[in-house]
Amino acid sequence: MGSKVWLASFPRSGNTFLRIVLNDVFGLSSGSVYDGEAAVFAEATGVVGHVDQRPASYHSAQNDDGKPTPVKTHDLPVDNAPAIYVVRDGRAALVSYYHYLSNYGGTTYPMSDIVSGRVWPGSWSAHYRGWNPAVRKNTLLLRYEELRDDNAAACEKIGSFLGMAPLKPFEVSFADLQKLNPRFFRSGNDGNSLAEMQPYMDLFLKHHGATMRELGYLTD
Repeated sequence: MGSKVWLASFPRSGNTFLRIVLNDVFGLSSGSVYDGEAAVFAEATGVVGHVDQRPASYHSAQNDDGKPTPVKTHDLPVDNAPAIYVVRDGRAALVSYYHYLSNYGGTTYPMSDIVSGRVWPGSWSAHYRGWNPAVRKNTLLLRYEELRDDNAAACEKIGSFLGMAPLKPFEVSFADLQKLNPRFFRSGNDGNSLAEMQPYMDLFLKHHGATMRELGYLTD
């Protein structure tokens, strides 16, 4: 697989963590469809493996050495290129996105607007269904929780999908990432986020209960 591979996710679902794993374990740098990424990562840019490229090149991105060219996106699919879609418990993803927008976006949106999908890129559930990663061809559905809690197994899946063997075990700790950029790497544990979402659970379940149950994040 020597051409572009989308690294797709709803914001704050583990996309950057995946890029760090690709860089550390597989020696793969990655780009982004969004300008200004390096400024967000600041001191962590090298750990992420971020490289700046002209956005127009992403639709035909290809490495001369035959290695995959990973490209981050939070947009809905624009072509049929291979993709790794990272999904995270929607409660944690939305709370993390709320804090990200407050820290980086310059605007504090009501949590209810984020839960309801009134803020770009829209609804968490609609984003998942737009990519439809369990059905979409040439797509690996990967859970953030797998990357965090069973990284070796997750890397085996990634390597099999990309046709690459891991070069080494993953050795970047979350504590190290927090030291580099504590604003961006806010929390690796979802416990606090789940508690923070609790006052909005009726609204959350209205919009995302079916998707959460489909993914096994809720069993009631």
